[in-house]
Amino acid sequence: MFSPNFFIEIEMIQIKLKYFFILVALLATFASGAYVKSIFTPSIAVVNLEQVLEQSPKLNAIRQDNEAKLNELTQWIDEVNKEIDAETDAVKHQKLANQYRKLTSEKEKVIKQEYNNRLKEVDAEITALIDRVAKQHGCNFVFANTSMVSGGKDITNDVIKELKK
Repeated sequence: MFSPNFFIEIEMIQIKLKYFFILVALLATFASGAYVKSIFTPSIAVVNLEQVLEQSPKLNAIRQDNEAKLNELTQWIDEVNKEIDAETDAVKHQKLANQYRKLTSEKEKVIKQEYNNRLKEVDAEITALIDRVAKQHGCNFVFANTSMVSGGKDITNDVIKELKK
């Protein structure tokens, strides 16, 4: 019915099919590995934070406002010192000095707290902006350019453009 060569030929076809499927499986594994690597390979951006902060209109406004408040405080202190110096009674002089020292400290504390709160808001906004620009460039990690010796895509100018919008 079947010749002995027929069974040998069937066995050879089976061996070839086995090797073919092994080869296809290896190629599929390699291709999926390359695809996964391309997806998960970190893409790094760098940004010059100093330049970004210098160009921030909001941060500059906060700094100017804080400087104006500190100047007002300095003028107020000058007026208070004149008032204290005008007091001739030693006890009243000391009491007045202590009272104004405490008030000055409270005013300084309020100015610093308000300034720090506003800085935190700007920091959060700039960080979110940097993250958004980095994602637009396909980068999933951002380092300050002072932290990188080499490499990374510099997104500083794009961040500054977005910041000024």
